[in-house]
Amino acid sequence: LNKGLWTVEGWVNFSDLSANRGLFTIQSNSFYYDSSNSDIRWYYTYGTATWSIPTISTGTWYHFAFVKHTSSNVTLYWDGTSVSTASVNSNFMFFDASTIYLGSNGTSSNPMHGYMEDFRITEGLAKYTSNFTPPTGSLEG
Repeated sequence: LNKGLWTVEGWVNFSDLSANRGLFTIQSNSFYYDSSNSDIRWYYTYGTATWSIPTISTGTWYHFAFVKHTSSNVTLYWDGTSVSTASVNSNFMFFDASTIYLGSNGTSSNPMHGYMEDFRITEGLAKYTSNFTPPTGSLEG
């Protein structure tokens, strides 16, 4: 993914939230659940972005969508609702995205305990720009 617009989305169902849980890592950019603050964090080259999310439970499916909709803003939609927008360095890019880890930060620490489904990266498109109804079936297209 380049410096342009993009959307990363999917479904997640945690079976354990007692520690940090990796959602996915692209190159060295980790998106994860932070158990000490009960929020979602993105650790990347230029810093850390943080999004407060509603209280979540184990055993429940949640739709997430990270949307880079301007040169320096990424919004997290949780179950179709914008939870907040984080400012990111406008020079940020995922480079060639040749390395992607699902449910992990790329190491054995902080693995996701649970399930992930319909993970998708859409380059060049901010798919969601306002609140939406999450898809009820498998993602298509």
